[in-house]
Amino acid sequence: MTRRVHDIGGLSVGEIDPSDYAVETWQKRINATFTTMIFGNLLRLDELRRAMEDLGAERYDRLEYFERQTQGFVDLLIEKGVLGQAEIESRMAEIKKRTGG
Repeated sequence: MTRRVHDIGGLSVGEIDPSDYAVETWQKRINATFTTMIFGNLLRLDELRRAMEDLGAERYDRLEYFERQTQGFVDLLIEKGVLGQAEIESRMAEIKKRTGG
């Protein structure tokens, strides 16, 4: 059986920092948005996990958890035809302009 990118059981991955960190506003927003989509029956948690695992080893390892979650979420929206790439990029530009970053 082929090992999936998220399956690191038994591998040496180095030190793990167990300390808590402050959750950033954008992380709270993406989590709230995804939760809303789940309760609205537009997406399922298993779909998000699959989309995150499908990012490929290089992207999966480079991104932090909320970044993987966000990219998986975006990929699912495009895959399901909810939004297109151009619409997502346009909305992201609007948010960046409004929030200054």
